[in-house]
Amino acid sequence: MTVTENSSDADNNRARFTISYSGLLANNETASVDVAHVLGDTAVADYTNDLTTALQAAAAGADGVTASGTTLTFTGGSGNDTNLDFSLIIADDTATESLENFQIGLSNPQTDAPVPIGITKPSAATTILDNDNLIEFSVSGTTSVTEDGSDADNNQATYTCLLYTSPSPRD
Repeated sequence: MTVTENSSDADNNRARFTISYSGLLANNETASVDVAHVLGDTAVADYTNDLTTALQAAAAGADGVTASGTTLTFTGGSGNDTNLDFSLIIADDTATESLENFQIGLSNPQTDAPVPIGITKPSAATTILDNDNLIEFSVSGTTSVTEDGSDADNNQATYTCLLYTSPSPRD
C-alpha cells in the first residue's frame, strides 16, 4: 500500500488498515491479537496520530470490539463486528524525503474458544510517497579546450548552470 503526503489527494494522508478474524466465535467468546506499528525508516513525527489512539477511536465505533492499548479483542455474538478498520494519519511536512516504509504487525493471538487460533497474514507494509518539490542543480559544459587560439573553441570553456524546481518525480 502507498500513501502520499498530500492532504488534497484521494488518500487524504491516511494509511488504512483492516484487522479481521475468520471462523466462528460463539456468543461472548473472545479472540484477541496484539497490534504493532513498526516504524521502519519513518519517525514518530511522520504521523499525526499514534497506533493506540487510532485503534481506540476505531473500536469506539465498532460492535463487539475493544482496544486496550494496542491489543484488540473481538467478542462473538449476533451483530458483532468481525473486522476493524483504522487509519494512521501521515503528516504533510515540507521536507523533501526519500520513500519511507513502515508496517503494521500482528502477534500473540489468543482465544477462550475451544478451537485453534493463528495468524494468516502477520503484517501489512506501507510506503509513504513524498509530495514536496525538489530543487536540483545541474552543470554542463565544455569537456576539453585546446591551447590554440586559431581553432573553433577560441580558448574558451563554456559552462551552463541550471536550477530545476519541480514536483517530486514520485507524484
